[in-house]
Amino acid sequence: MDKIYKIPKYNNELDLGGTLMKEIKNFIKPILFLTMGIFLLSLIQNVNLSSVMTKIQANIYEGLKVVKITEEKSEIKDENFTIRFKVPSIHYEKDKQVEKTINNYIKKNIKEYINIQRQVNKMNTYEEPHTLNITYSVVFEDENMINIIIEKDTTWGTKDYKYEKDSYVFNLKNGERIYLDELLKDNEDYSRIITETIQKRLNEKHPLYYNLNIDRNTNYYIQDRYINIYYNPYKQSENNLAYEFKIPFDIFKSNIEPSSNFFF
Repeated sequence: MDKIYKIPKYNNELDLGGTLMKEIKNFIKPILFLTMGIFLLSLIQNVNLSSVMTKIQANIYEGLKVVKITEEKSEIKDENFTIRFKVPSIHYEKDKQVEKTINNYIKKNIKEYINIQRQVNKMNTYEEPHTLNITYSVVFEDENMINIIIEKDTTWGTKDYKYEKDSYVFNLKNGERIYLDELLKDNEDYSRIITETIQKRLNEKHPLYYNLNIDRNTNYYIQDRYINIYYNPYKQSENNLAYEFKIPFDIFKSNIEPSSNFFF
């Protein structure tokens, strides 16, 4: 006699339950995706995409830098005179001698400036307390050079101020400072070109109109495919005259090295 095997009832119930769960999951999936899509769209509407892209580019740029910067903070208090300063220290793993040369140059110049200001303070009697803040910024960097600006901001009381800055462009191959004539070495007429470009933007009464004297020691810094020519004091409470002038790279006949940097 053939045996008859009966399938337990609870197995059928399990199968039915599994099928039901699959159908529920298939129904829920599109709802979840739709909900997530709506949520993401609401986020995008409230986010400044330009700001996000700027942050992404900044992070990429930071990661590609060949020079790292740390800083040393300090404060000096003399009679009626406070000096606060941040001294940058570069870290350049490719060449430690270049690192040392650049750091020594910057620190020496800051130290000399501070000592001069302290001596001036001793020789003069200021009625109001004054403060000197020295900070820095890196305005340009590629595999060949780095441009560091040392900013010097002196204030007297609540209204009077004097703002100066020193721009140092260094060669990362040897650590030496790159002066304007060296940057524009393939453009022998750079002095005339810069002078004429600036004069076109000035009134003849401007104190710099006849006293531009563009030469090797002219202050400059590099930014956004421009050479920025400037004079000290850069700004002061006594007047609102412009002492900085943008000179585009493409005004010169021969190419300028910094144009190789892909961010510019």
